[in-house]
Amino acid sequence: MISGGPPPLALPAVVSRRKQLAPAVAAASLVLGLGGLGFGLAANLRADSIEERLSTVEKSQQTAGVVEAASSPASTALSAENADAARTEIRTAFANVYTGVLPIEERLAYIDDPSGIGPVLSALSTGPAAPLALSSRVAVDRITFESANDATVRYTVTIYGSPPAAGRQGLATRVDGAWKVSRATVCADLAGLGFGCT
Repeated sequence: MISGGPPPLALPAVVSRRKQLAPAVAAASLVLGLGGLGFGLAANLRADSIEERLSTVEKSQQTAGVVEAASSPASTALSAENADAARTEIRTAFANVYTGVLPIEERLAYIDDPSGIGPVLSALSTGPAAPLALSSRVAVDRITFESANDATVRYTVTIYGSPPAAGRQGLATRVDGAWKVSRATVCADLAGLGFGCT
């Protein structure tokens, strides 16, 4: 035996201590494992629920159809400059309505008839789905002018943690010279998430 070193560990004492701690370690592992499983299941269920709701919204948009105004060549005639300005204004309107972190009053200002939508947006922003609702964003993919005051808009809604809801179709209308998202478009999207406009 080498002198001056630490005394050797008594192997029976180490084994005994491990046996004493084994039930506590097993219980802690079980609790952590179940907790992780619970969080994983909850996140998966939440994601599945949102995916299901977004799928429902997409189907309702596809089956609801979009009312397109009959247009004569004179009514759809927008100069290239006016059409570009209108596209910018429509993109801004959609971005403001569908950006979840903006104040509700600001979002409502970009809807042609916001009646009954404020309470729904408020419920979404403060309820259990608030983190997801607040993460919503939109990208306008295509704008087709049906008349000087109406446009069909294809757009994609993105919510954190969910696949994008691409190929959405809605309407923009010009009210008192300003382009706005139609109430029907917003209400159809909200209905697909299980929230009805009042």
